[in-house]
Amino acid sequence: MAKRILCIDDETDVLEIIRAVLKTKGHNVVVALGGEAGLAEAERVTPDLITLDLMMPRMSGLEVIKRLKASETLSKVPVLVISAIAADDKRTAEFWVKGLGVSDFLDKPFDPMDLLGRVEYIFRRGNYNKPTAPNPALPEVDAASHVHSVDKQHLKEAAPGEVVRSFVESWNTRDFATEFDCLGEEMTGGLQRNDYIARRLQVYNDDGGSNTTQRVAAQISEEISLNLSKVVIDREDTVHGRPRRRREAFALKKTHLGWKIVNYRAIKDRSPSSVTGDY
Repeated sequence: MAKRILCIDDETDVLEIIRAVLKTKGHNVVVALGGEAGLAEAERVTPDLITLDLMMPRMSGLEVIKRLKASETLSKVPVLVISAIAADDKRTAEFWVKGLGVSDFLDKPFDPMDLLGRVEYIFRRGNYNKPTAPNPALPEVDAASHVHSVDKQHLKEAAPGEVVRSFVESWNTRDFATEFDCLGEEMTGGLQRNDYIARRLQVYNDDGGSNTTQRVAAQISEEISLNLSKVVIDREDTVHGRPRRRREAFALKKTHLGWKIVNYRAIKDRSPSSVTGDY
């Protein structure tokens, strides 16, 4: 479903690139040159997402973030920072996300597919937690009788890579019970299982989910260290018959119920030696 996205930067060419990339997914994109203009546009359009540069003259991105957080109407709008501030810095994106208090962080220069992956991740995560109005077209959900659900015991004993595959491909059969069981609390926002399933079914219907299939095209790596794991995959989403691939990294933690996904993001590394499958 198309969203309204506000892009704030002090470079016109960067704004045009971001606009062009986001419009390929049908989003309604508004651009603003500089922090002051960006805040004014944010108040005017109340966007679903803001992309924001940090290093801008007159009003920095940090000041924009502070003012957004202080706004009653804009404090909940997710912010994706796109900045070159980390170009010569060894600190990770997670460091900047936590330090700035934003939804995600993307280095400049960026890969267009990486940008689309981050935006999709932010909106998908928001859909997990966003309240939805009752839809009379949706049936009452009974998670216990969900016919496509992967057996919980199997999932409990599954390796991290298997959990990731179950999570990605559960969309194809609307198996949102399994999708829920693959996620840690960090990703579900504390929703109860039935509430989560109902909201994901709503998203599936609203987004025309039957037109999209998702699959793990290749598992690139699986690293396990004590109770933590990192899985890297090449993922292929086919929308209206048109396939699109990207590489994603998943972070998982080991719980008494098995491995659970606590974060995932698109990554840039697609070295030919590590890619398998037909491209």
